[in-house]
Amino acid sequence: MVPRSQVSSSETVMSVSLTEAMLVSQQSRCALMLALVVRGENGEKSRESLETLCPQAAQHLALTQVFNAPEFSDRTQFRSAFDALLRAGLVKLDSAHCVHFEPTLMGRAEDAAFLLPPDTRAAVLRAAGHGASAAQRHLATIGSDTDAAATH
Repeated sequence: MVPRSQVSSSETVMSVSLTEAMLVSQQSRCALMLALVVRGENGEKSRESLETLCPQAAQHLALTQVFNAPEFSDRTQFRSAFDALLRAGLVKLDSAHCVHFEPTLMGRAEDAAFLLPPDTRAAVLRAAGHGASAAQRHLATIGSDTDAAATH
């Protein structure tokens, strides 16, 4: 460990910038997965289809945003996050391995999207293919309403 007196301010700025970028990347991956889980009707998607769709959407997002780290679209990362949702009881699998989510997950998806910077939020929701339902349109407008209020 380097003594604090030897750490330059440019190193500190670089470290903070890297940490912020990693945090936005993690939050974006989480928001993307949640948006994909709650997209469409409850029980219409299988776990396997979600585990395929999440990395594909992440790859699309990586092309349109600055998430060029290989782990951003790593299927294993999404599988682990999905397992965490199962353990928390926010999603359940039926006998056909279709995903059913608790109504509270819709609010958590909104919260996850809301925490992202506006341009990233819009890109995540586009990558998730939102717009097919009223609830999904609501997710997309969260940022624009907040952004408009912040500029006035």
